[in-house]
Amino acid sequence: MSVPAGLPSSRVEMSAPLPWVRPVGEQEVDYEYDDTLIPPTTAEISQHFAPLTAEQTETVINYCTTGILTIFKTLESPKYFTKPRLWQLSVYSHRGEPMHFYYKINGGEIELTPTRARSVAWLTEVPISKLHAALETGETLSSMYMRINDMVFAPDVEREMETVDIVEDPLIRCLFTGVFGAYQRAQLTRLKGCRR
Repeated sequence: MSVPAGLPSSRVEMSAPLPWVRPVGEQEVDYEYDDTLIPPTTAEISQHFAPLTAEQTETVINYCTTGILTIFKTLESPKYFTKPRLWQLSVYSHRGEPMHFYYKINGGEIELTPTRARSVAWLTEVPISKLHAALETGETLSSMYMRINDMVFAPDVEREMETVDIVEDPLIRCLFTGVFGAYQRAQLTRLKGCRR
């Protein structure tokens, strides 16, 4: 490969910094990790999102009580759930108040159970506004806020979780498996609304 005439072949020259860019702080790191900091709880995080309307809240509740059951049964059975497990889904309001949903999962079968009948073997926490956004406005997995398995489980469950891929989370699978184009559809809906 030849270098065009007039261009240096192996020289890099530093240019002056852009006058409108003013670096702040240490520039040699992407971020500073502080292992003494305790991350805020999902209850605290959820209070930073706007409240939903009663209709929007009902949409999320319907999804948690019926939608998840229907969708989960159409998906390939996740390896971690090939034996009976209790999944707890905690959905937090803008006040930081949780609604807990409990599901018995065994392979491809899922059943909503009214109470925590046995030890939880998987925990998913999500602000209700983010769950609604994933359902209705095309929230993507990369911008979704959820916390998975932020608790200490029974010792045997802890051991089994060491090899589990986090994307086996039932909520992630139900929201994002095979939902091609949800974000694009939401964008089109918004664009159509702008034309009126």
